[in-house]
Amino acid sequence: MRLFSYHIIPMARLSDRTKLLLLFAVQGIVCLAVLAALELAVRWRISLIPPAAVPSGLAHPPYFNTPGVTTSPKAFGYHVKHRINALGLRGPETRVEKGAARRILLLGDSVVFGALVKDEDTLAVQLQRLLDGGGWEVLNAAVGGYDAWDYEGFLKAKGFEFKPDIVVVGLYRNDHIGHDVYVQTLSKTSPPNRPLMAALRDLLFRSELVNSLNYFLQRRQNAKRPRLAVSKPLKPADDAALAAAFPGDPQTVDALKAYLRDYKYDPSLVKDTLTWMLDLKSWKAVRAPLALMRDACRKRGIRLLVLIFPVQFELYYGYQWPEPERTIESLLKSLGIPFVDLRPVLASGRGDEHYRIRYDYAHPDAEAYGLVATGLLRKLLELGWL
Repeated sequence: MRLFSYHIIPMARLSDRTKLLLLFAVQGIVCLAVLAALELAVRWRISLIPPAAVPSGLAHPPYFNTPGVTTSPKAFGYHVKHRINALGLRGPETRVEKGAARRILLLGDSVVFGALVKDEDTLAVQLQRLLDGGGWEVLNAAVGGYDAWDYEGFLKAKGFEFKPDIVVVGLYRNDHIGHDVYVQTLSKTSPPNRPLMAALRDLLFRSELVNSLNYFLQRRQNAKRPRLAVSKPLKPADDAALAAAFPGDPQTVDALKAYLRDYKYDPSLVKDTLTWMLDLKSWKAVRAPLALMRDACRKRGIRLLVLIFPVQFELYYGYQWPEPERTIESLLKSLGIPFVDLRPVLASGRGDEHYRIRYDYAHPDAEAYGLVATGLLRKLLELGWL
């Protein structure tokens, strides 16, 4: 009884204010302990996810998909599972040796791979579904982060082993820039228009728990006109930068301003993208790997076709700037490589709203891949390749 009194009496002498402060302190410590435990739990679960890539030992490509694993992309909150078969292709198991079915081999980066869709919703699977009964097998050999030189390198290192009848290469808007240059370009970002908010966001997103919650919320709200976002004002310098990027085309400039307002994006998202996307000199350098792929395919009697993927804001209503599309198409025509421009294909659907995750202007949804598969099938039939 004395022991009990010894501990209770000092508490009884404390003022109400002190008791309240102690209560808040204890609650704060408990909350921090719970958050720390959740953070550790999330990081532990992430540590169990197999790595998506393994070194190749080559300059191009520098890595391959990790064979025989089911993995998830860190960049998108780990909410999508990617099944990689024993041959390093995304999708069901198959054999290197070709059976009775003819083969279509898809090459590309994370856009062709289908980084944000389930296995059954990728371009490869949806094209396979459309070809059902036609005696064709579609292989998804795309790998996240590849560029045009990597596509050519993969084709030589692994692609021809599958004896494809048709090779389809998906070109995205950053495929004209090598890995090192692209990383350096991304590091040179414009200062945000709300630096305090940007600094706070960057600090919070060092937490895997915060990242997971963020993507959970983003998947449950419309990326366009989101509720959980703050508008970022355009400064005079932003207006000037956009006008300089699109000389004589005020309609495209106005479309981009509306795009930024609708999505409540910081203007740097577009300004920094344009610096590499509209680099036409670098686009012309893609001619070399494309020519090598064309010649290697012709030598083996394989047909080659290119899909040209747009960036999200190119699908926004009012955007009409023709480059780099025109440069890519001119290159392909001069090389005699048939192609499908996917900008009008995706615009025939929900356009810019095919991109569900905020700040991701690259990876469309399952419905978009359905449109791409239909457009690709139409082109293959038009060419008489099927």
